[in-house]
Amino acid sequence: MFKRFFTLLRARGPWRRALILAALSDAVSFGMALAVPIQVAVDALTAVALFALLGFRLGLLIPLVIEAIPGLAAFPTWTLAIGAMMALEKPMQAEDKILSRKALAQAVTALKTKGKKVVFTNGVFDLLHVGHLRYLKQARALGDALVIGLNSDGSVKRLKGDNRPILPEAERAELLAGLDCVDYVCIFPEDDPRELIKAAVPDILVKGGDWPVDKILGADTVQAAGGKVMSLPFVEGRSTTSIVESIASRYGKDFKE
Repeated sequence: MFKRFFTLLRARGPWRRALILAALSDAVSFGMALAVPIQVAVDALTAVALFALLGFRLGLLIPLVIEAIPGLAAFPTWTLAIGAMMALEKPMQAEDKILSRKALAQAVTALKTKGKKVVFTNGVFDLLHVGHLRYLKQARALGDALVIGLNSDGSVKRLKGDNRPILPEAERAELLAGLDCVDYVCIFPEDDPRELIKAAVPDILVKGGDWPVDKILGADTVQAAGGKVMSLPFVEGRSTTSIVESIASRYGKDFKE
């Protein structure tokens, strides 16, 4: 329980912003000894802001009731309520992040309704390595949620040959979904992600490497919706191909467990 609280506190997400807002509201109430009408207004504004950050949660109604009781307004009710909710919040499991195309479109729409910026990137992500991790962290930092379009096994074979992928799509998706910086993963069967991008319509489309914006597939869809398209640099010398070549050159046919 407490581990979950500190995990959310460290994250640069809505829970930490909610806790800061709650603490500020309680500090104002305690330090200024507000008159009842002003206190009611402060609590109402706090509730609206927290609902906007976290969505509708019954736990947010408790402080409103407590604050209305004479003599209890000075207690840090908002801070305690948010802290308790953070500790009890059920972490999303990796399997919950792997969505169908239809479910992803619905999830993205829900995020946008809350005013969240959705970042999208795509790729094979075969043999996950540090280059992937750094790139995905950079992409996630551009918005509030990161969505990954993952090439299916069939599309990888068509693009890279019969020896790829090394890991099947289900395992690649689970590895990506297990990363804290990744919010959703969707496997697409086409050779490129344009149809998935049309379904999701992210706010920001990101591609790794020195791609010109007009050459990034799906850029027209995102820009037509008012979104941004950009490229992020790869980590030099880090790739699945280099890992495979390193293993082959070191061990070859003599490799033993």
